[in-house]
Amino acid sequence: MWTTRRLRPSRNRFLPFLALAVLAASASTGVAAPLDATAWKYRQAFSLEHPGFVRLALPLDTIDRSRPGFADLRLLDPDGRELPYVIDIPGATTATLRAPADIRIQLTRTATAFTVVTGTTAPLDAVRLTSPERSFLKSATLEASPDGRTWTTVATGQPVFRRAGTESLQLPLDARSAAFLRVTLDDTTSAPVAFSNVTLVLAASDGEFALPLDARLTHREEFVGETALTLDLGARHLPLAAAEFTISTPQFRRAIRAVTPALRDGRASDRVEAAGELSRPPIANTAPPVRFPLNFTADSRELHLRITNGDSPPLALDHVRIFRRPVWLVFRTDRAGAHTLLTGHPGIAAPHYDVTAFAADLPAARLVKPAVTPLADNPDFDAPAPLATVPLTGAPLDPSAWRYRRAVDLATEGVFQLELDLPALAHTRDDLGDLRLVQDRRQIPYLLDRPDLLRPVAVNVTAASDEQHPSLSRWLLTLPESSLPLRHLTLAASTAVFDRTLYLREEIPSDRGPRVVTLATVPWRRAPDSSPTDLVIALPQRLATRTLMLSTDNGDNRALALDRVAADHAVVRLLFRADAGPVQLYYGNPAASPPRYDLDLAAPQLIAADKSPVPLGPEETARDDGWPARVASGLRGGLVFWLVLGLVVVVLLLIVAKLLPAPRAT
Repeated sequence: MWTTRRLRPSRNRFLPFLALAVLAASASTGVAAPLDATAWKYRQAFSLEHPGFVRLALPLDTIDRSRPGFADLRLLDPDGRELPYVIDIPGATTATLRAPADIRIQLTRTATAFTVVTGTTAPLDAVRLTSPERSFLKSATLEASPDGRTWTTVATGQPVFRRAGTESLQLPLDARSAAFLRVTLDDTTSAPVAFSNVTLVLAASDGEFALPLDARLTHREEFVGETALTLDLGARHLPLAAAEFTISTPQFRRAIRAVTPALRDGRASDRVEAAGELSRPPIANTAPPVRFPLNFTADSRELHLRITNGDSPPLALDHVRIFRRPVWLVFRTDRAGAHTLLTGHPGIAAPHYDVTAFAADLPAARLVKPAVTPLADNPDFDAPAPLATVPLTGAPLDPSAWRYRRAVDLATEGVFQLELDLPALAHTRDDLGDLRLVQDRRQIPYLLDRPDLLRPVAVNVTAASDEQHPSLSRWLLTLPESSLPLRHLTLAASTAVFDRTLYLREEIPSDRGPRVVTLATVPWRRAPDSSPTDLVIALPQRLATRTLMLSTDNGDNRALALDRVAADHAVVRLLFRADAGPVQLYYGNPAASPPRYDLDLAAPQLIAADKSPVPLGPEETARDDGWPARVASGLRGGLVFWLVLGLVVVVLLLIVAKLLPAPRAT
């Protein structure tokens, strides 16, 4: 099996015939005994009316249920024998360019018009302009005509520009056929610009360039200077082409990146897959969609997009569309009739076929495209245990040194996802190195998953202003737990115009009395007619208590009206494989060393596996330090300390008195 991003025509005219010969030989003599299909979980059927070369578009469910890189994909002929194949994924450069038959230029006082004789009846994706100018900005109108006399407006107010290293010189036609095109550039606000060429971009046949994907925007969240979007793609292992945004904001220029889960330093985190820019110049009355090239394969069903806003307000984002590239299966068969696709083998290696050496020359063959039945369970599938090679248990553990434990009930064997709740986050260490999963007094190896996701934390707000200081506004913020590792504190105010400095403090008790620590000093300003943005305060360190103090000096102004206070924390999950039965999660051991498991070697498979979420039971105190610890706790201050100290002094005086010699009689 071999995958290519773009199949290029061969420079040697004999290579296509050699490739066809190799594939024909593989199909006729390279097949061996019928394949044992019981190790594959899913199967799909399609029927061919004639033997020969076939180009099959893999359905989304086939792509979704296959392993990364299609390592488990197998193709069977009507006799159940394995057929060699090649995977073809068209690349971003698949679009075909064509020079028009004729170009006529007309200059007026207010516009530059190009009348283009296309010379083709093929569907057109776009018309592309070429200019030697370094910097310009124009508004364009695009029209189409079948005869050069009757014109239909395709688009108006389209930006054509080159500014600050970015450019947009292409006007979309959306697979429209036209004998004539007319591009009119508005020159009323700036001097005419020289254009050296006009090129037609032919639409790729059968959606080979990019197919619209029924993706769903499941979550949007605003952070400090950043918008986070989460989209459900509907399937895994999709080769993505682009994201298209419909944005109402009239002008903008924002950095954007796409991230996916990946393994880093033994932990699952986010990896940047694509980075670019969304921009629209200041042209009135235009809001065309903006595209962001992706050009990577998303192994997860979720796509995370991050838009950097800086000090600008978030974009007015109306709609997001995702485009994917098709995945073609190219093969040759000597038999007509029912063929079978097998997917869902948990551990088989990718196949190696002779024909892959000539994959770039296979598109020269004449290909057909049969329909494929929906994915169905293989009735003969002998299901192995999920991640059967991953160890279920590790070294034994004596949990007596751990302070807290939580019960986890597993109904069946499998791969699980356990998310830490607020009590667990509050009582574990900052580095999470004291987390242990235990079953039958042996550790269960786990992988720490820290996705770029945040959970909200409820905050109870109480006004605590002092009548002796009327210019000060004070609030007490009460959290559900003490010692929480919060990530942000978000404030919302209804006051229309203000300029304040807010102070966030925490009162930490100690043996010498309470100590007030300033956590953040943040300016907050809202000018007239500006959008009411929230204030987000980053909290880089773990809190010590469950109560925070927020204050600001209003001066001679009206008191700041604080409407809402929200907090959030980073999501932390444990990924593991275990047998059915009771499991205990232990945490709260400051002296424990971080665990090291061989499971890290199987991290990619564990991340990609289907996981069942499991809840945590109520928190229990796992360790009782007994009376010595309680006495030591009492000795740390107060009346008990002085009583015990006095008792020790009296005992020492009695011992000294006994050791002294008795006085002599006189």
